[in-house]
Amino acid sequence: MTNEEKAEFMADLCADNNCTEDQREDHIRIFLKRKWKVHASRAFRDWWEPTGFAPNGASVGGHTSSRRCWVKKETGERRTYGIGVVRAFNNDHYVQEFHDYLRGGMNPKWHEWNSTTAPEQEMLNIVKQCMEEIKKGVFPVPPVRRLDYKPGQEPDNTHVGGS
Repeated sequence: MTNEEKAEFMADLCADNNCTEDQREDHIRIFLKRKWKVHASRAFRDWWEPTGFAPNGASVGGHTSSRRCWVKKETGERRTYGIGVVRAFNNDHYVQEFHDYLRGGMNPKWHEWNSTTAPEQEMLNIVKQCMEEIKKGVFPVPPVRRLDYKPGQEPDNTHVGGS
């Protein structure tokens, strides 16, 4: 992509976002010098961002990593977590995931899930059950090696909980 094509690409994104002429020039400069896109495309935004809110205030839809409102079921406490759309649009992993979904013919609104957390006691029970299964060996945990471990040498696990 030439610099002219890059400038045209950013100008189109600025037009979609109603930027002033001064903002557009700044955004093009930032994109050319820092390779940072200050706007996400409308299609990416539609795929990334939540689509609305559940009656309890939790975000619904969008990508699971998007910035969204999470609500604790038992208390109604709300917190916002996640990655904003501009950061995601500048992240190769998420852009590739977006293109993969589009190439696969899937609808950009590929899921409509609600970000309400499970009750705290239920979450603690799940963690407790996982820890018990790990101790039983259902999920084997690999041995931890010290940073000074050398292949062929008997490891000293006394500092990492070993026997």
